[in-house]
Amino acid sequence: MKWHEITPNEEYQENLPRVQLVYDVVGGEFLLKKRDNEKPGTYLRVINSLDTSEYNRRLNASYRKSAVFYNATGRTLVGLLGMLYRIDPIIPELPSMMEYVEIDIDGNGMGINQQSHAVSSEVIQVGRHGLLTDMPIKEGGGVTTVADVSNGLRPFVKRYRVLDIIDWDESAINGLTKPNLIVLTETFTHFVDEMRIKKEIKKRFRILRLTDNKYTQQLWIEGEDEPEEEFEILDGAGNVFDEIPFVVIGSENNDLSVDPLPLESVARINIGHYRNGADLEHSSFQLSAATPHIADDNYKNVLANPNNKTSTVQKFGESSIIVTGTGGKFEFVQPSPNVLANDLAKNKEQQMIALGAQLISDSGGTETAEAVRTKRAADTSMLAVIGTNVSNGYTKSLNWVARFLNVDFDGEYQLNSNFFDIKLSPQERQQIIVEWQSGLYPARIAREQLQISKVISIDEKLDELQEEVNGELSTIDLADVV
Repeated sequence: MKWHEITPNEEYQENLPRVQLVYDVVGGEFLLKKRDNEKPGTYLRVINSLDTSEYNRRLNASYRKSAVFYNATGRTLVGLLGMLYRIDPIIPELPSMMEYVEIDIDGNGMGINQQSHAVSSEVIQVGRHGLLTDMPIKEGGGVTTVADVSNGLRPFVKRYRVLDIIDWDESAINGLTKPNLIVLTETFTHFVDEMRIKKEIKKRFRILRLTDNKYTQQLWIEGEDEPEEEFEILDGAGNVFDEIPFVVIGSENNDLSVDPLPLESVARINIGHYRNGADLEHSSFQLSAATPHIADDNYKNVLANPNNKTSTVQKFGESSIIVTGTGGKFEFVQPSPNVLANDLAKNKEQQMIALGAQLISDSGGTETAEAVRTKRAADTSMLAVIGTNVSNGYTKSLNWVARFLNVDFDGEYQLNSNFFDIKLSPQERQQIIVEWQSGLYPARIAREQLQISKVISIDEKLDELQEEVNGELSTIDLADVV
């Protein structure tokens, strides 16, 4: 088998055009026009596609240039991420050897919250993203020690876009379904001169396998005839991993299957809106000016004989005049407004709103409380699932980090699940206090409710808040209060 013979999974190939469309739409007008300039007809239609003349080439270039893209898809993504991260994720209590993940989980200076934000963005767009927990190979091999970690040798969590996860397989092992093959593509910088100035970007495959319940890795660099030697991955206790520490985070669940692309429907309508807008701009430019119409045989004869020195025909413009002769008629023909393309564009705006882009639009009307609750439930059901999937994916990854370091860890990484501000009335706040005083729940629960509704800052540590309250109560002289 040769390097170029590695072929992507069938599901991957079927999903690729859909993923590329969403990425391009979120990328905005510049990227869409770049695709059409590279391959005309990718998103905007080609005018007179059979006409290969220079005039038609310029006409199409003008048509593409005048098109204006209203990126409702990108704004919807920003709105969804804003809801998901309106409150910072909860990072569990970490062993001292794992605290670095808060500021550098990937080895490139990105903290866990920053990375999870990027992962959530990908899952909202294309419904799929991967996380690989990996440990750099210790020079000379052997088990990683505390001293090694202190010197900077530590496991990292690397993320892989849907385009980078090109093949996968799974099997049932002891009643549990586990991935047994993951093929990832990576790029790296290769210097081609001794001075390390001239460089090129090369590609490689990272092949993760689970064989006989033992996890191995193998690298195959672009252009090489053979892959590098396969090697086993050891945990912090010196045992070979019995699973591939790679998790696929999806829009529905975290298995290996391809999940729906949450923003695909909005993106496709957005492209239709873009096309209607381009047609409207083009027709407005082509037909907006009044067209002269002269009904006169003498004028027609003069046009047929442009060398006629006695011609009364003048060019249009300032101080120009047209003489038509007896019975002749001169007028300007003004086209009716092109309302069809405009109506189609407006219809697609409504469709985008119905498909989830309402996050970018204010209805301006009055709705019942039940209608608002129903709409919010529909808007956030997908977001809640994605938030849970990202949380579970990072909890898994942190457990693999702990295993690489051979430290105890029992915690959960949690994304925000309260997507809207909750405002409590004075009566509702009083009810919380009454229920706490009656012994229905401890003070911690009451404070959490007040924190969610932002009566107490979300950044407040509840245990520190309790200590502050206790300290204040200890200084109060109850006799003075009475």
